[in-house]
Amino acid sequence: MQASPDDILRADPCLRGPEGKRDDRVMLGSVFYLDGDSFDRRSRIERSLRQRLKFRHWTGQLDLIAYAGDEKLDTDISARLTVLERLVSAGDRTGPKVLMGRSSGARVASLLAAGGAAISALVCFGYPFRNPKGPVEPARYSHLARIATPTLILQGMSDVYGGLEITRNYELSDAVTVRFVDCGHDFSVSEDEWDRIADLVGGFCLRHACPLTV
Repeated sequence: MQASPDDILRADPCLRGPEGKRDDRVMLGSVFYLDGDSFDRRSRIERSLRQRLKFRHWTGQLDLIAYAGDEKLDTDISARLTVLERLVSAGDRTGPKVLMGRSSGARVASLLAAGGAAISALVCFGYPFRNPKGPVEPARYSHLARIATPTLILQGMSDVYGGLEITRNYELSDAVTVRFVDCGHDFSVSEDEWDRIADLVGGFCLRHACPLTV
């Protein structure tokens, strides 16, 4: 997969009406959001998405921590995967399920999706393809070559965990779409850019996660 000008982030019109305004009648299914190891209670990415997208149910990182019975985020990948799998399969969330994750949270979410869980769409922010201070770790990314769940990866152009070169250096399945954002791993972007990101994410979910209308 080669990066092209089409891979640079552009707004998706799917959530907007004839006058360019977001259509608030559109409601997506259930979302589960997982943050990265640097999670704090003021997570900017989760907050920015929740302000702009309308879901029937939103299970955030704090909810996942509480469900696990912990007081803070457990950064162990296997432990996080076990908690997520148990919650997603609990059956108390109606409609299609969407997984969203940032950094290590994206890795956990993608492992669940690649394992065959009933997930309609996966959205990753700043996927950690590599540890900038460590050796190559195929366990971080090898499953992305076989993932069948429709997957959107939003990656910072200058992300030290993988930037513009990821489409050349890593094998990704045909189910994976990559779009680049002009930022680093922390996704420090303007409010206008968050509007464009939300449009792209919402449009992707509408196409793959059976939209509901209210």
